[in-house]
Amino acid sequence: MNIKLNKSSLNVSSKLLKQLNKQIELNGVTDEDSEITINFRDLSYSAKEGGYHPVEISMRKDLFTSNWDLLYITDFAFYGLHYPELCMEFDFNFELKAFFMINCGSRSLSDSEVKGFYKLWQTSFISSLESDVFDEIEVSSY
Repeated sequence: MNIKLNKSSLNVSSKLLKQLNKQIELNGVTDEDSEITINFRDLSYSAKEGGYHPVEISMRKDLFTSNWDLLYITDFAFYGLHYPELCMEFDFNFELKAFFMINCGSRSLSDSEVKGFYKLWQTSFISSLESDVFDEIEVSSY
C-alpha cells in the first residue's frame, strides 16, 4: 500500500512521505485501514544519557478521496530534574492547525517561526530515519 497525503498546513516532503510509506509497507497496513499511528523510538534514549527523542505521527484516511490527512506529529522528551517524566515536547496538530511547545505555549501552524521550525525538524527527522537511529518502529492501524 502506498499512501498519498492531502495538502496540509505544513508541507510534507517527498522524502518524509517515502519514509512513512516504507514503514506502512513493512508493517502490513491494508487498504481497509482508516487510521495509522507510527511510533519511532530509540530504546537507549533516557533522561540521564539522552539520545533520539521518541516521535509519533498519526494519519486518517479521507473517505471521499482515499488520500490521507496528517493529524499530528508529536515529539517527546524527558522533563524534570529529580523525577524526569517523558512529556510532549512539541506537537504539530494539523487538525487544529496549531503548534504547541512546552514552556513556549501555542501558535498557529501558519506562523512563520513555526514553519521554519517544522522545516528544520523535518530535515533532522528524515536524516535520523535514513541513519536508522530508531531501533523500534511500531505501526498501529485500524
